[in-house]
Amino acid sequence: MPKVSVILPVYNNEKYLREAIESVLNQTFKDFEFLIFDDCSTDKSLSIIKSYKDKRIKVFTSEKNRYSIVHMNKGISIAKGNYIARMDADDISLPTRFEKQVNFLDKNKSIVLVGCFAYEINPEGEITDKIFKPVGSQNIRKTCFYYGPHIQPSIMFRKDIIQKVGSYREQYPLIEDIDLYFRLIFSGYKTDNIPEYLLKYRVHPDSTNKYYKEKNRIGFELKWEIQKKLHLKYTFIEFISIYIHYILGLLFTFEQKTKIEKMIKHLITRII
Repeated sequence: MPKVSVILPVYNNEKYLREAIESVLNQTFKDFEFLIFDDCSTDKSLSIIKSYKDKRIKVFTSEKNRYSIVHMNKGISIAKGNYIARMDADDISLPTRFEKQVNFLDKNKSIVLVGCFAYEINPEGEITDKIFKPVGSQNIRKTCFYYGPHIQPSIMFRKDIIQKVGSYREQYPLIEDIDLYFRLIFSGYKTDNIPEYLLKYRVHPDSTNKYYKEKNRIGFELKWEIQKKLHLKYTFIEFISIYIHYILGLLFTFEQKTKIEKMIKHLITRII
C-alpha cells in the first residue's frame, strides 16, 4: 500500500503537462500512487498521459467535461495512501516536495494539512515572483480571512480527516480549496505551511482571468455561509476585509487586484 496518493486533474493542458507529470515522477520520495484524471480533453493531453509507462500511474477518463472538484473527490475516495498530495497540470513540484511534506506530517500528528511556499512562474517557466503563506496554525487562523492560507497545488493532507469533514463540496467548484480550508480551520483542525519553496506555480491568462469575477462572488458568499453554519463572530477587521476583498474584485482586473492585495498582505503581516 503506497503511503501517498497523488491526484492530478487534467483538462487541455498539453502545453505544460509533461513538466507537471515528470516533476511528480522525479520526486525523491518514491512511495506513492499517481492518479491522473483526464476531464475529456480535446487536445493531446490524454495521449501525453498514456505515453508514460510508470506503474505508479493510474489513468481515469471522463465521458464529459466536469469541474476538477469531481475528480478530486473521486480520487480521494479510491486513494490507497494515508496522505494525499494535490497537484495541478500546469505547475511543477520541486524534487523534495513530497519527502519534506511526508516527514512534516509524520512528525506533527496534530497537523492535518500542510502546504509550502512557491515560486511564481510565467508561461515560459521563468520565475517572476515568490509566493509565501503564513506559517504556524495560529497565524493561519488569524489571517485566513485576509488572504488564502495555502497554495492549492502545494498541499498534502490526511485522507481520513478530509473525508471526515466532507471532502470538497461541489457547490463551490471554483473555490473548493478555500471552502475546505475554512471548514478544517473552524472545525478545530490545524493546518500549516513549510516555509520552503517546494513548488513552481504557473500564472497565465487561462489560470487567472477565467472565472475571475465568478470566483470573487462565490468567495464572498462562502465566507458568510461559513459564518452562519459555524456560528462565528467576525472581528471588525475581518468584517471589513471581507468587503474590501469583494469590492476590489468588482472594481479591478485580476492583475490590479493582485498588486493591491500583495500590498495589503505585507501590511497585515507586519501588524499581526
